[in-house]
Amino acid sequence: VLIPYVAVIAYFSHFMVSPPRIRISESDRPVLGVFMEVDREPEGGSGVRLLRTVSPARDAGLRSGDVILRVNDLPVATNQDLAAVVRAGAPGDRVRIQARRMGPDGETAILVDVPLAFRPVSPADHGLPYQDVAFTDLQGRTLRGWYVPPPDGSPLPAPGVVYGHGNGGDRRHWLPIAWEVHQAGVAQLLFDFAGRGESEGTTISLGARESEAMIAGLEFLAGLKEVGGSRIGLAGRSMGGAAAAMAAGRDPRVRALVLDSPFADLTREVDYAIGTYHMPPALFRAPILAVAAMRGRFEPREVVPVAALASFHGPVLLYHGQEDEAVPVTCALEFKEAVGDRLELHLLDGIGHNGRRPAPY
Repeated sequence: VLIPYVAVIAYFSHFMVSPPRIRISESDRPVLGVFMEVDREPEGGSGVRLLRTVSPARDAGLRSGDVILRVNDLPVATNQDLAAVVRAGAPGDRVRIQARRMGPDGETAILVDVPLAFRPVSPADHGLPYQDVAFTDLQGRTLRGWYVPPPDGSPLPAPGVVYGHGNGGDRRHWLPIAWEVHQAGVAQLLFDFAGRGESEGTTISLGARESEAMIAGLEFLAGLKEVGGSRIGLAGRSMGGAAAAMAAGRDPRVRALVLDSPFADLTREVDYAIGTYHMPPALFRAPILAVAAMRGRFEPREVVPVAALASFHGPVLLYHGQEDEAVPVTCALEFKEAVGDRLELHLLDGIGHNGRRPAPY
């Protein structure tokens, strides 16, 4: 009995503070450089319409609005057809694309050869300007990330947002929405928490030290001449949402919050996770938290994001999936009750913790 009991404690406490680590530097993959419209049939009933193009597709001559008809002489009917060709690509491959383009004078046939690019994920995949940046947290560890400046010609100083990612992710967590936020004239900082991605450190603390990292990110943005230090908000997903909420409760410079599926109280979140394995939380909670606290060097009982928001007086935008299997949707309702009218709640129907967010998001 003792051996499996200790094994469960070791597993849970290890996964809490040291989940599998992914890195930008290991994300090389083939890139065509096109964004495809979702759930919309192109004119004529066949092909894939391009929403936006970046390098290398843009350099080869493809433009937004083009409809791809054939790839390597094979017909294209869905986004998946095109994606499958790209995923199967190898260094040195060129993709032959036949497309049509509608203009003032009618339809034009397009034939281009696009050399696949092999590169790590970055904001350049979305056609965004960016800089690799680094700053330090309160423990002196180097945190690495991307700074995406506001668009050229934007009114300055620009507002800014600092993003926090989930416990199993890295700075890529918020990249899918960065294009729209960039177009709105906002400066953006996407970075890896300590112990995640390319940042220093080996463990996480489920929001405790991560909240301090969010404040360090705010200070980084506020120190840039093109960013207005009094117009910076925080956005966080899962653990990053908990960290953002706790940071907002500590630092009056935070003007607004966007949260996606944060837990309300770490101790109760651990109880919920233990319960999903059909084990009694009362039997395992204390030793799991004690070992996690020792390894991660933090106090789990102090990680209560919903309580932290009591001292935050700005607006909050909160999203939570109705089918969230990791953080119960009751957490969102608890945040709403605690914050009141300043919190705008959007429950995402049929979506889980890591499910794809809908277009209005």
